[in-house]
This record gives sequence, structure tokens and C-alpha cells, in this order.
Amino acid sequence: MNSLGKDSVACLEWLAHFAYPSHIVSVYYEFFAKHPGDDPYFAYLKRRYPHVEFITRPNSIEINQIQAGIYQSPLDVNHVYNHFEYEDFSRRKQTEEIMAEYQCDYIASGFSKYEGFARASRFYQEGLVTGHHIYPLGLMEKRHIYNIVASMKLHPSYKFSKSTFDQPTWYKMRSACIANPEYEKILFKWFPLLRLDKYRWEKLIHGQTHR
Repeated sequence: MNSLGKDSVACLEWLAHFAYPSHIVSVYYEFFAKHPGDDPYFAYLKRRYPHVEFITRPNSIEINQIQAGIYQSPLDVNHVYNHFEYEDFSRRKQTEEIMAEYQCDYIASGFSKYEGFARASRFYQEGLVTGHHIYPLGLMEKRHIYNIVASMKLHPSYKFSKSTFDQPTWYKMRSACIANPEYEKILFKWFPLLRLDKYRWEKLIHGQTHR
């Protein structure tokens, strides 16, 4: 599972240079509003890991959001929005189908305890292997993960944000859009309601700076 974020590539680095499985398939669930830095970063990862098979698939979360006609949604808890019922696309099922297609034994994820109390509690209670899912970074401290990625290039989005853009919100994407207006056009094409989020956010900033 590769989101192109620092934790995902740290997980990939651990798999490739420590665990040494016989075959690694790196799965990226690609957004329609693709960041301009994605393709160059993929090229870098392919050079760094020549024996890893990199594949992309449609991003089920984004498809669900487009079905619902929204850009942020409580899809994890509610599949009915504004009286519009629909069958959502399951990320877990999508991943398990890829696992079967490529005959993989485990699904490895870059989730780790420092990302939140719920994950930390889960890893301490259930361990780092749950069925066919493994979490190599699960109980690592943030400093350990930084040490893993210290010699690596990170995704270009980290120049403008503390994370990659796994959810379309103006809060996370504002600086990247200022730096790259073409990226803003791509986002607004697929998520026109982000204009409202932009308006709300800019009004909030404007209000705070003029108090």
C-alpha cells in the first residue's frame, strides 16, 4: 500500500532493504486530480527499487466522493447523504482483489502508532500482524521513521505541506496551489466545491489578520 507519503516509502524501504521478501508489489490508488509531482516521484522510486513491481489503480475513496457529489464526506460512518443512496466502493475489497491477482501473501501498510492514540492502542493490543495485514512501522517512534527516510527523496508535496494530499481539502492543499496554479485548476475541475472551501478558508485568514 503506497500513498507516496513518507510513512509509505519508509515501509517500502524496510521491505526492500531489511525484510527482503521474494516479490514486492507496490500499489498506489491514484487520484483523478493527480499532483504534478506524482510521476517524477514514481520515476525516482522505480530507479531506487528496480525489483519492485509498481502498479496503480483508481482511488475508491475519491470515486465514492464523486458519487456522493461532495469533496469531504463521513463515508466511513454514513453511506446516505442528502437522501442519495449508493453502494460505495470498498478499499479493503479492492486491495484484497489485487492481493489475489498478484498472489501476495501479505498486505503491508505504513500505519504507525505516532499518527494517533487509536492506532497506538490497536497495535499494542493486537500486534503488528492481523490476518494478512502487516504494519512494519506500527510501534516505531517518529524519529526511527525519519532515520529510515533520511537518505531518500520525499514527494515534492512535502515542500509545501506536512503530508501528501490523501484527501482534497483546501487546508492541506492551499500552499501547493499557490506554488502551482495549474494544480489548482486540476483540483477545481474534479472538485468544484473546493472553491467554497477556499473561500471559507481565505475569509477565515483575512478575518484573523485584521482583528
